[in-house]
Amino acid sequence: PGNGKALSLDGEWEFYWERLLTKDTLSANDPDAVVPVPSAWNEYVINGEKLSGEGFATYRLHIKTAAPEGTMLAFRMYTCSSAYRLYVDDRLIASNGTVSETKERETGEYRPLAASFAAPGEDFDIILQVSNHQYARGGIWYRIYFGGEEAIGELHDKIMGKEYFILGTLIITALFYFSLFILQRELRHYLWFSLLCLFMGVCLDMVGQFVIPRWLPGLT
Repeated sequence: PGNGKALSLDGEWEFYWERLLTKDTLSANDPDAVVPVPSAWNEYVINGEKLSGEGFATYRLHIKTAAPEGTMLAFRMYTCSSAYRLYVDDRLIASNGTVSETKERETGEYRPLAASFAAPGEDFDIILQVSNHQYARGGIWYRIYFGGEEAIGELHDKIMGKEYFILGTLIITALFYFSLFILQRELRHYLWFSLLCLFMGVCLDMVGQFVIPRWLPGLT
């Protein structure tokens, strides 16, 4: 990572079910399993039982780099279901929503982001607390990218740029055909096509980068 590359952290992570652990408490706990990431935790079997989507857990991955202390590194996080807190050792680096052991206190959020930090040393722990009391599947669904601050920033901007371009194209097309419909009300197929473009934009964004909630922050 110190040479500027962006790497995916696909692999096997320690998994602690129904425990929200920190750097200080991890040493006193043994993992319930070593699990593949990315994947939904519904696929995991703990003590002979398959997990449900609802619950909470801690993931841990030990990272070794050639980057000296103070090197600026970064993560590119997509989303976890339904809330997460990402730590490097004992430092909070990124989060979505409010992680909780109970449904009443959890706030879900899907907001892809890039978060940078200064490396605490050549090796450190990535600790990811995840809770899900709102969706059918829980866990780390998507790849987490890690690398130099500049490389991760470029990756994030590239992904978001594509999303903005697609949404912008669909919105402009929708407005163009809606304007034609206003001028020629008898051509109702212009209206239907305009609405179709808007509908496609919403659908693509909900499986994409969640740009619309950034534009309309009042949306839950």
